[in-house]
Amino acid sequence: TSQFIIGVNKYLESINHGFTVGNRFKMVFEGDESPER
Repeated sequence: TSQFIIGVNKYLESINHGFTVGNRFKMVFEGDESPER
């Protein structure tokens, strides 16, 4: 059971990490493009 919990934690962590990285990249990309136009 503890192994399963660890797996779930790592799974959620990777999803969370990917989400924040994607969000940050999106914000930076949009922020870079907005001022010039």
